[in-house]
Amino acid sequence: MMALNFHSKTLIALFFLCVVFFMQGISRHGVEYRDDEIFYFESSQEMLQSGELLSPTYFGQDRFQKPILFYWLIIFAFKVLGVNWFAARLVAVIFAGLTVCLTYAIARRFFDTKVAVLSSFILMTTPLFFRHAKNVVPDMALNFFIVLSIYWAMRFADDPARKRNAFLFFVFCSIGFMIKGFAALIVPVLALVAFSLGSGKRELLRKINFPLGLVVFAVIVLPWFVYMIMVHGSAYADYMLVHETKDRLLVGGQGNVILNTLLSFLRNAAFYLKILWNYFAPWSLFALLGIPWAAVKLAKGRSGEPALLWLVGWFFIVLIFFSLVHVTINHYILVLSTPFAILLAHFFVNGCEEKAWVRQLVKSLAVILLFFGFLAWSFVFVFLAGASALWLAVFAALLAGLVGIIVKGREPARAVLLVALFLVFVLSQTSVMFKAGLAGHDTLARFAATINRQLDQDTVVGVGSHDLHEKEFQVYFSSRIEKVANSDTSETRQMLTDLFAHQGRVFCLIIGRDFQSNRDLFQDRNIRIVQKDYIFRKRLYLDRNFLYALLTLDRKVIHDYLMEEVILLEKESHA
Repeated sequence: MMALNFHSKTLIALFFLCVVFFMQGISRHGVEYRDDEIFYFESSQEMLQSGELLSPTYFGQDRFQKPILFYWLIIFAFKVLGVNWFAARLVAVIFAGLTVCLTYAIARRFFDTKVAVLSSFILMTTPLFFRHAKNVVPDMALNFFIVLSIYWAMRFADDPARKRNAFLFFVFCSIGFMIKGFAALIVPVLALVAFSLGSGKRELLRKINFPLGLVVFAVIVLPWFVYMIMVHGSAYADYMLVHETKDRLLVGGQGNVILNTLLSFLRNAAFYLKILWNYFAPWSLFALLGIPWAAVKLAKGRSGEPALLWLVGWFFIVLIFFSLVHVTINHYILVLSTPFAILLAHFFVNGCEEKAWVRQLVKSLAVILLFFGFLAWSFVFVFLAGASALWLAVFAALLAGLVGIIVKGREPARAVLLVALFLVFVLSQTSVMFKAGLAGHDTLARFAATINRQLDQDTVVGVGSHDLHEKEFQVYFSSRIEKVANSDTSETRQMLTDLFAHQGRVFCLIIGRDFQSNRDLFQDRNIRIVQKDYIFRKRLYLDRNFLYALLTLDRKVIHDYLMEEVILLEKESHA
């Protein structure tokens, strides 16, 4: 048996570290839950039960969204581990671990080990990446195959004579397409085009042999799509061509097409820059230095590193392409998380050495982030999770020690690594998050348990507040939950009236303030309150009284500011 070298062992250890890290709390619905998860969980479960493994359904209705491969991966997990949320989410966990390892491999191959290690920890602790590493949605698997495709494109650019590199590029683009569609083709191909033109190596576009790519694509992709068209006919074809492709890609509206496209691009670009700032925090703060540094270095022609051109092109290609797409969704830019992480790590390890003031600024930002990070963690641990106030002194001592290490050390990369390790610690504390009430699903689970004890065929369950997502409540029921609220007050009142007009038993989950504003609807209808509980507020209003409550350690006042009352209503059957 061939012995593993040091870097192979490092990759294996990194993969298992990622699996353990991302796996925390995935069997419970927590702070990372996305409402789309129920679609893939329920559809995969129905396919497994019915034996129909080629055409997904959702509560018995045909589900045409997305290709088939991600459903198959979940079904495989169900067969191995049983039908449960742990099994379903483990698919994303594994692909997240593979993506971190692949990011490490790219950074080490084209830069060095320090950049590889740091980029891995930056990627693991990027909020958008972390969230999708724990969700039953296809985005992380798609992201992995895009990164893998670009990796083989980079290998091809280094050695165009090796036909295997081009072949694997096309194979993984096609497999990615079977996860979630055209992005798996468009992003890697555009990244290759950008590198070819930017490096002056236009012959790469000829040598990669796109006709071979079409053959590979046809072999991997076409059979399932042909099957779906044969079974569902124009209904499926129209959905894929119009809803999934045309409506998402093309800008509609009347007037000047060019002007509309330009305005749409600017709006979308602003949207994604905001998402980049919020969902890549705190690393987005350093990106204000690191990304421009890489771009300027390339513009001045001082790089000598083809990988830097790859990464900068990849980063901006994703931003530009999705800004041109009509539909804006925050998880679209998950696919730039790998170049983002490597560019920042390269900046921390190499770019900061060029100027003393840059080194000092990065170290100062690291200290500020640790300070506010410890402040936020102390608040959650002590004030929300109910730990002893003595922990505040412990956290203060730890913070002082870390700040001392940063101040005395010379390397900014070490300071940044301490920030990353702190984030790894905090993000792995899922049990504390549940105890602190930050995971509203514990509350929803208690409401669902009350309903399920009395559930029968004639029972209707509804969600009567716009700020409560019915798909989050849906995960606790085998029958479909109704949403009877939206942002329009009059429409909500009508939907609530229609819900309680049902002849059988009715349950309705509603936020306390919505209950009060619609209280007249519930009088003289044999409707009663059966349970009350609290969830974390989605709309916070904090004033000086809140600050005073913090200073005086008044946990009751803090609870009232942060938590919102939720009520379960019941109307018994008329029979």
